[in-house]
Amino acid sequence: MKDLCRRVGISDATFYHWKAKYGGMEVNETRRLRQVEEENGRLKKIVAQQALDIDALKVVLAKKVVGPRAKREAVRLVREQAGLSERRACGLIGMHRGSWRYQRRERNEGALRFWLRELAAERPRFGYRRLYTFLRREKTEDGTLRCRVNHKRVDRLYREEGLAMQRRRRKRFRAEARVPLAFPTRANEVRTMDYTHDELAGGRKFRTLNLMDGYTREALRIEPDTSLPGLRVVRVLDSPRDRRGTPAAIQVDNGTEFTSRVVDQGAHQNQVALHFIERGKLTQNALIESFNGKFRDECLNQN
Repeated sequence: MKDLCRRVGISDATFYHWKAKYGGMEVNETRRLRQVEEENGRLKKIVAQQALDIDALKVVLAKKVVGPRAKREAVRLVREQAGLSERRACGLIGMHRGSWRYQRRERNEGALRFWLRELAAERPRFGYRRLYTFLRREKTEDGTLRCRVNHKRVDRLYREEGLAMQRRRRKRFRAEARVPLAFPTRANEVRTMDYTHDELAGGRKFRTLNLMDGYTREALRIEPDTSLPGLRVVRVLDSPRDRRGTPAAIQVDNGTEFTSRVVDQGAHQNQVALHFIERGKLTQNALIESFNGKFRDECLNQN
C-alpha cells in the first residue's frame, strides 16, 4: 500500500481518508460527488460575497446617492467601513474607477464669469444655451476662440451666478440689444422687412413677408403664404444674395419669427447684424411701414 501511495503521490492518511469517504462507490458516482462539492463551494462563496455587499450597502442606505460627488463619497465610506477593495466598492456603487480617481483641476473662471454676466445683462431673457452660442462666437484678433468651453460648464456658471430667470409664458424677448440704427447712406447697406396680413375671398387668412432696401426703397422680395415661419424668413433673406449681395444690417420689429433661433443663426452665418426696434415704436421702422401702407392701398385692397 505504501508503494501504491508513493507512485500516486499521496500520503497514507489521504488514502485512508478517501477510502472511508468514497469506499464502495463507482467511478461515475465519485466524479459526480466531486462536482457537487465544487458547486457547493462556489455557491457558498457567492453567498458570502452577497452578504458582504449587503453589509457594505447598509453604510450608505441612509443617504441618497445621486451624482458623481455623492457616489465618490459613498465609495469612500464603503472602503473605509466595510473594508472592500476599490474595484468591489466601485462596482457595488455603480461608479467607474476612473471617475473615483479623478482629481478636479482648479480653473481660473473669472474672465468667463465676467463675459457671461455681460451677455446676460444685454440679453436678460436668454438661457444658458443661447448664451453659450454667443460665447463660442467670441474670437481674438488672430481668429481663435476667446474661450474654449462646453455647454455643461456654461450651465454650471450660469446657475452659480444666479442668472437663471423664471420662464414667463407669452413673453417675447429680443435677440439683440436695441440701439438706434443710423439712416442708410448707400444701397444695400440696410434692409428692412415686415409682415402684412389679409384674407382671401373665401375667408382664409394669409400673410406677406416684405423685404425692402432702406436706401433705394426697392422691394427686393414679397413672399405670400398662409404660413411664414423662421426657416422661410431665412430663405427669403438669402434669395437676393446672388444678385445684390448681403447687407450690413437688417432692421425688424420684435415678432416671434424674427427673434427665433433660426433667423439669428442665419444672420450670424452671413455676418449680418439684426437691429430690433423698441417695442411699440413702429416709427423706428418707418420705411417698411410706409411701404406696407402703399402695398395695402395699391395692391391688397384693390384685389
